This record gives sequence, C-alpha cells and structure tokens, in this order.
Amino acid sequence: MMMTDCEFELLEKISRHELPSGCEFVPMAALKAALPAYDEDSLKSAVEDLCSLQFLEMKDGSIAITDMGVAAVCSM
Repeated sequence: MMMTDCEFELLEKISRHELPSGCEFVPMAALKAALPAYDEDSLKSAVEDLCSLQFLEMKDGSIAITDMGVAAVCSM
C-alpha cells in the first residue's frame, strides 16, 4: 500500500499522540495546525483516502483513528 507523505504524516502524528486519538474526534482545524506544510485540499484528500481505507473515521467534520489505522502505523 502506497501512502502520500501527507497521509503518512497525519497517521504518524496521531499515533504519536501529537493529536488526540482513540474515541476523541479531532477537528480539521487541529490537522491544519499540526501539519502546516499541507494546504486544506491536501489534508481533506488525505483524510478521505484514509477513511476509505478505514484507517480514520469521520464524524461531523472531525476525525478519529481506528484500530486498523493504529495497526497500519505500527506495521510501518
């Protein structure tokens, strides 16, 4: 599975607890602050791709990492 740099960095930050994880949902604004090198469109695309892989879950515009996402980061 190939991930973009943005997708990888997003999962990595969540796994390192640089963003809240688990059952807590993180607003998109927190992603923008944590990953300033990427524009909003890149972040939205990364979130959509990671949601389609079931690594992230989206609810009301906020995201949370899933168990599959945690497993993916651990295997990297």
